[in-house]
Amino acid sequence: MPAPPRTIGTIVRTVRGDIPPETVGFAHCHEHTFILPGPSARVNSQLLLDDLDKTSAELSDYFASGGRTVVDAQPIGPERAPQLQKLASERSGVHIVAATGFHRAVYYEPDHFRFHETAPQLAARMVAEITQGMVEYDASGHARPTEIKAGVLKFASDYHVIDAQARKVAEAVASAHLRTGAPILTHTECGTCGLDQIAMFQRFGVHPTALLISHLDRNPDFALHEEIADTGAYLVYDGVSRIKVHPDSTIVHLIGRLAESGHASRILLGMDMGARSMWRAYGGGPGMTYLGDVFLRRLRMAGLGNEQVTMFTEYNPAAALSFRAFPAQ
Repeated sequence: MPAPPRTIGTIVRTVRGDIPPETVGFAHCHEHTFILPGPSARVNSQLLLDDLDKTSAELSDYFASGGRTVVDAQPIGPERAPQLQKLASERSGVHIVAATGFHRAVYYEPDHFRFHETAPQLAARMVAEITQGMVEYDASGHARPTEIKAGVLKFASDYHVIDAQARKVAEAVASAHLRTGAPILTHTECGTCGLDQIAMFQRFGVHPTALLISHLDRNPDFALHEEIADTGAYLVYDGVSRIKVHPDSTIVHLIGRLAESGHASRILLGMDMGARSMWRAYGGGPGMTYLGDVFLRRLRMAGLGNEQVTMFTEYNPAAALSFRAFPAQ
């Protein structure tokens, strides 16, 4: 196993600039604030969040209810909107941690550069987005640089499969992480391949504590989750309110058992609100305030104390989103 970072870094990188980890506050660790028209909406018409006023209103409600930070998991592609992210952050007061990196291959056109560039070339793009600023891509492929910096690296695998293209992206993400210290947020399709992702990134020199593994509650297998937590990786339970998948009680039960087994420090929460039907601002629900107003009450009713709840929503995000500091080479 690679050696862990010497220390957790002293900054969290947001679209409005770097902040101290202790100011992250109440955080959702996997969300989407904007998804512009593109492949995602063609895959699922609900994956379209393109209204600045609506995003700002939803985030303002979240801020008024105590929310302070969200991680926007939308990575490189024409659907990501750095300028809009910054404007919505300024309007609402909510810190937005933006993503560089790549989603699953299905969300890209066949001629996208992610498929023909090498891992070092892709890594260079990601390093630049973290250290200089994200690039805005339009539907025609035109690129416009910004000075708005990404704060996490995104990696995604498919259902039970990490193919050669995904492994190339993982190698690039690992290289960018080791060069910048930025944390890595991963997508698991239906909660599969979590352990495979961890093992793969370890082979590329990434310590598991730098990994935030998303969507694991879609596969509510406690033994698997405990094994993932044992590695030191973070588990992102971001299916809160998705009753058509499973009731919230399923996630409450997982969190309670993980806390009992000594893994409370590995738990992160979110709602993964990529579908506009989940947004009150778009006429849907339950809205971004649901996690803080409803789900946390369920955790307390299940016997979890305020200190543990604060760990899941504030202390753990502050550590997980911090840039890592590595020993001098």
